[in-house]
Amino acid sequence: MKKNILLFIIFITFLSLFFISSAQEDINYSEILNILYGEFNDIEYFNFIYVHIDGSASKIGLNSEELTKYAKLKFKNNFAYIDYKEDIQLQENASETEKKKKGDLFIKVWTVGEDYPVAYHIKCKAGNYFDYFWEQEVLGYGSKENVPDSIKKSIGELIEQLAIDFFTTRG
Repeated sequence: MKKNILLFIIFITFLSLFFISSAQEDINYSEILNILYGEFNDIEYFNFIYVHIDGSASKIGLNSEELTKYAKLKFKNNFAYIDYKEDIQLQENASETEKKKKGDLFIKVWTVGEDYPVAYHIKCKAGNYFDYFWEQEVLGYGSKENVPDSIKKSIGELIEQLAIDFFTTRG
């Protein structure tokens, strides 16, 4: 009797492992991204790219305008077939379809400290007119001398990851 129960438990375990492994093979990375970020398919252009600084960022030499220019450059390098149309203004009465075509990218850089250690938090959000549905964050620290370069590097990497997710979702 105990032998039959043990065999039954082993059989059920192998059977469930088989179904779990076959189910995992059916789901791939692009399908997961499409579930999470399917709204990327509607975006035809980006209209808003901005980097906001907070905390002690200006005291260590960071500037919102310069970081925004850098983010726009990284956007152009990574989104070759998606336009950045800064001069387009959507009307409030624009259709929902038109509003979904507009992409936004917002990055917030927040720092604490003025020498060593300077801690930083970067939050990168992307989405459409209605909502930011893609979000990534970076935490780090360093000295006053190396944090600005680290932040720029992180912004570049976040935009690269956004581009990977954006184009993978779109196929």
